[in-house]
Amino acid sequence: MSKYYFDVRNGHRLVDPSGLDCYSDKDAMTKAKVIAEQIAGDVPRPSTPRKIAVMNSDRQEIDHVNIHDADGKPGDRREKAAKKNVA
Repeated sequence: MSKYYFDVRNGHRLVDPSGLDCYSDKDAMTKAKVIAEQIAGDVPRPSTPRKIAVMNSDRQEIDHVNIHDADGKPGDRREKAAKKNVA
């Protein structure tokens, strides 16, 4: 297993100081998607798009995952769910 890091980018970079052990790049991307879904549901809609930068043990970015809400746009899923429940 190798260490991968998952920094959040939204105009600024929030550095992942500890990372996660992953079996492969594919495994790291799967974990990045889960992290992106958690952030999309927990953090209110920002004014700038957000991404999870996936980096290998050398901290070289290998790919990224966009953080989207349920409609596929950057934003807060809870806000949209509340609107659906009111309608």
